[in-house]
Amino acid sequence: MVVGVIAAASHLLLPSSHSGTVRATAPSPRSPRSTAVTTTGPSAPPVQPPSAVAPPTTAAPNTAPNAQPVGLDAPPAPEAPGPQAPAPPERAQVGVYGDSLTVLAWEHYMQITAGEVDSYEHARAATTLPDWSAAILADPLDHLVLALGTNDATSTGAKPWADLLNALPATKCIVWPKPYEGSNAVKLFNAQMAAIVAAHSNVHVVDWNATAQQHPEWILPDHIHYTQDGFDHYAEMLRTSALLCGSAST
Repeated sequence: MVVGVIAAASHLLLPSSHSGTVRATAPSPRSPRSTAVTTTGPSAPPVQPPSAVAPPTTAAPNTAPNAQPVGLDAPPAPEAPGPQAPAPPERAQVGVYGDSLTVLAWEHYMQITAGEVDSYEHARAATTLPDWSAAILADPLDHLVLALGTNDATSTGAKPWADLLNALPATKCIVWPKPYEGSNAVKLFNAQMAAIVAAHSNVHVVDWNATAQQHPEWILPDHIHYTQDGFDHYAEMLRTSALLCGSAST
């Protein structure tokens, strides 16, 4: 009886002897099982199947005004400007009128006044004040050095000086280097000039005569011109005269 039951069961499980293929039966679909994972750190977000992952979002462009990228290579912000250095003072401008003494001292004068004063030369040998009067009256500068007188002493005298100084505005700074008294004529001229310049507070006297009298080794036999050393000191006297009025003028 048992043998008959086993034979019947075998007949149900084995395929028919005349069938050439074995058909596999597909397993029935099963729902996936989720496995809980326990960690000791902060809780991790649940793992979702690929179909449930949200697509990446595209960040909207930054439309804030003057937005600057922040990164390691970003240039540093410009520093605020520091205090400005004061402008250098304006150099004085001076017109220098002279005779042969100025001509022969001019090169050294320009060397020792470089960067200190802007000088405009009006000098020629054997000239007197009347030779320059028209130019002096028309000169726009407010600082003038009138290094004249040696030739005036033997020709036109001091009166043209009185006329010119009366015609010049009192706002002009006038410097007169007192010439070396190498003759009685120059000595008389200087005495006349002392009274004239005393009436004008804007006229300043630089006593070149007092300096030259102390250095007879500078004086040539004509008692008018000087050695090279004497002319170098004459140039220094002209520099003192050019800087005497102090502030810059136009």
